Amino acid sequence: MLTCFVIEAYLQCFPCKKPYLPKHFTATKKLTRCLFCFTPAYSYLCPRINIDFPFAMDFKKLVSPIVWGNLLGMLLFVILVVVGMWYGAKVYTLHGQVIKVPDVTRIQHTDADLMLQQYGLTAIVADSGYNRNLAVGSVLVQHPKAGTEVKAGRKIYLTINSASAPSLILPNIADNCDVYEAEVRLRSLGFKLGPKEYAEGDKDWVLSVKCRGREVQAGERIPAEAPIVLVVGNSLSDDEKWMTDSISEVEEEYEF
Repeated sequence: MLTCFVIEAYLQCFPCKKPYLPKHFTATKKLTRCLFCFTPAYSYLCPRINIDFPFAMDFKKLVSPIVWGNLLGMLLFVILVVVGMWYGAKVYTLHGQVIKVPDVTRIQHTDADLMLQQYGLTAIVADSGYNRNLAVGSVLVQHPKAGTEVKAGRKIYLTINSASAPSLILPNIADNCDVYEAEVRLRSLGFKLGPKEYAEGDKDWVLSVKCRGREVQAGERIPAEAPIVLVVGNSLSDDEKWMTDSISEVEEEYEF
């Protein structure tokens, strides 16, 4: 652009149809040709300067209605594509449309399935559990919970009440640990504990395990609802007996 200004100043000082350019302009002749072809000054300066550029384009063609029509058509096409994608994403993701999940617990899973379908949701049986106070086949737990806002078509996972209680494998606790450790292990596994029984043996040591009146062994499957009875020793250990006997002997010596 600086070259354009220099040439324009030269033309103002020496007005003529085809002025003669000094030698120092020849060094920038090629650059001047490029600048004139891509700037509005070309349409004004090229007729006045003897510049022979075979690939030059008339600036008037760049502002012709055909060019502007093509540019406008491309701009409208881009706008339509962007707007179409935006509306399509809203329709696909159901933007702004939410459904509150109904409460289907404590009813039969078939009725729960029909209710969820009416809300536009899908019921999926994911797990089973056991509750003696509810009917077989009723819904124990649902996820997501009732009242949660979800999109239409969302899957609701249900836990169904089974006909019988699940069974658990009894760990090795008989004659292997004390009563405190045994209770912690059994509770952590989901067992129910009944009242303890006492027998002759080391104090607080688990001698055996009973379930429903019979003795059970490690590795057996036991219903989770059946209470476990621990048979615990109530006698003193050998060390405690020795300490008790020693204390008794010392007390007898002091009495005499």
